[in-house]
Amino acid sequence: MSYKKSFFIALFYLLNCLATVSANAVEEHKVKAAFLYNFANFVYWPDFIFVKPETPFFICILGSDPFKESLDFAVKNEKVEGHPILVQRIKVIKDISHCQILFISLSEADQLEQILSNAKRNPILTVSDIQGFACSGGMIEFYVQNSKIRFTINPNNAKQVGLHINANLLRVAKIAPDD
Repeated sequence: MSYKKSFFIALFYLLNCLATVSANAVEEHKVKAAFLYNFANFVYWPDFIFVKPETPFFICILGSDPFKESLDFAVKNEKVEGHPILVQRIKVIKDISHCQILFISLSEADQLEQILSNAKRNPILTVSDIQGFACSGGMIEFYVQNSKIRFTINPNNAKQVGLHINANLLRVAKIAPDD
């Protein structure tokens, strides 16, 4: 079995395990932080966004940061296809264009339409726990069901910006209905 295939099998197993972790207040954001990192390994971005081998892979948080240090800890010394992962907190919408993953905080719910409109200009994987996010133009929406973290994916929204979501990730997600 190739290294890459066994890597993806291990990540798929991790995603399944994480999906069953209890969603208490402290653990919820740790689990979501781990999911954000793992999403990076199950989504494919167009080659043109990484102009150099050392170009960072940015996971950005727009608005209030629910993760605190848990996201930084989850990605410390990690790479995505050789690209070092950097976490960046963003306060204004215009600063999202360099992000590969954009977590949109609940604090930004009133601006969601404008944020998603700006995000669609670039191949950015949008993620949030705003209710109805995946059906409102977002790509991955976290939710809690039976005290467990789950997520809904809208693969059509991802395709529109040139992102491809691995079938293994789609298998463990609820798929958003087509409009």
